[in-house]
Amino acid sequence: MIPGWHPDRARENGDSPPEILNHLGVPPVQNRCFVPQLTGSRWNDLRAYLLAHPQVFANQGTVVEEWCKRGDRSFGPYFRLKFRITGRQNSIYLGRSPQLADQVRRLLIELQYARNCRRMRKQLWAALRLEKARFQNVLSASGLPPNLFGKFPSRVISFPLRKR
Repeated sequence: MIPGWHPDRARENGDSPPEILNHLGVPPVQNRCFVPQLTGSRWNDLRAYLLAHPQVFANQGTVVEEWCKRGDRSFGPYFRLKFRITGRQNSIYLGRSPQLADQVRRLLIELQYARNCRRMRKQLWAALRLEKARFQNVLSASGLPPNLFGKFPSRVISFPLRKR
């Protein structure tokens, strides 16, 4: 994280996303649509940036493939890392290398693993509730009580061990 920078204060101070990337040596661009060109080893710079901002990339961020059309010809694919900071969409140009795009995708998957597990757990419990409701409807339609199995016993029934 950049010392003294906070996403909530960025809006108050009028900080723009290019100023956030200054620590990577990316010069600020005057227009709102900016494409930071990373210097040196792109993968090392990107990896350092993603790991330095886990609060941003743990919940969002994706690598997109874009094609440019000029006339009736298509050029590409061009890859970008897209994400939002303080509500404003940002992108980092990754270039034409599918290998670099795959590396960034894998790192994003690692950073977003906990969020995806929480999401899958919620979906699993929702599906379980739905199936339980369907099962109870089937039981009641067949004339059986919907709580056929009842609740689990509050104590575990144990069998005594044999003495040798």
